[in-house]
Amino acid sequence: PVWCLNPIENLWQDLKTAVHKRCPSNLTELELFCKEEWARISVSRCAKLVETYPKRLAAVIAAKGGSTKY
Repeated sequence: PVWCLNPIENLWQDLKTAVHKRCPSNLTELELFCKEEWARISVSRCAKLVETYPKRLAAVIAAKGGSTKY
């Protein structure tokens, strides 16, 4: 998985991937699929991103702002 420092970026990627898999064919479907997939993102997914934030932050600090595995 792709990990970003900011937890919301991970959620946007999750949403983008889920909506893309559904292949919306028009703007109405795109909006509908976005809303449905956003509602499917679990509380545990959000909690995991918050829980791992200190670890990701420490890696960025250790790399002095450079690239990390996150």
